[in-house]
Parts: sequence; structure tokens; C-alpha cells
Amino acid sequence: MASQGKGKGIIERQNADDGMIIPPDVEQALNHMEPQHREAVMSIITMQQSVIARTPEGEIARKITPDHITKMLENEAKSMDYQHDDVKREKRTNLLYVVIAVVAVLAIIVLLRDNNPELMSDIIKLVTSFILGGFGGYGLAKKNSD
Repeated sequence: MASQGKGKGIIERQNADDGMIIPPDVEQALNHMEPQHREAVMSIITMQQSVIARTPEGEIARKITPDHITKMLENEAKSMDYQHDDVKREKRTNLLYVVIAVVAVLAIIVLLRDNNPELMSDIIKLVTSFILGGFGGYGLAKKNSD
């Protein structure tokens, strides 16, 4: 691992040979250690880095380039745009359903207004109950989600 000679730069030369990554402050501390202690610490560091380097994540991380990161960010932006479009489409669809329901209720009211007021009264009660139940359920779900 470490060379037996003393002096500054021993670790730096060693790092150039084996590709180890040692932070400068750790490297500085290692350069001031006794050779036998330096060798023991370097063997531990080497072991840790070799274990990390052999993981699949380590292999993938070494292959990632700035182009990959740029592409990932672009894809994430596209994904967010698609989600936004889906939300807009869902809101439009819900608005269409509400408009259709209102038109249907108004049509029933207009058609039954003169012919059968008793049936119209029952339908209005039913529709009112349905609407109030929907709003109550929405309020309860909103309360529980908070």
C-alpha cells in the first residue's frame, strides 16, 4: 500500500497509481503519520473504496456523464409537462360532465314543469340530495386528506 519513506506527497504519488480518491485533509493527515500506521489506514481506505467500486451503483455512477444528466433533466421536464396536460384534460372532462348534468336536470325540469308537478318535485328533491351528498362527501374527503 503505502511506501515506507517519509515526506510530503507520498499519498499523492500513490493515488496517481491506483486511482484512489482521498480528500486533501485526509491526505495531509496521512502524510504526517508513521509509515506503519499510514499503511494500516491506507489498507482500510483501499478496502472501503474497492467494496464501493464493485457495487452496481458504483459502476453506473462512473459511466454517468453531464450529457446523461442533461438528458435526464429534459425527460423529467417532459414528464412534468405530460402530467400538467393530463390534469388540464381531466379538469375539462369534469367540467363537461357537470355541464351535461346541469343541462339534463334543466331539461327534466322544463319538460315536467307543466305536465306532472308532483314527479318534478320528487326529482328536484332527489337531485338536491345527490348534490348535497356529493359536496358533503367531498368536504369529508378533503378534511381527512389534511
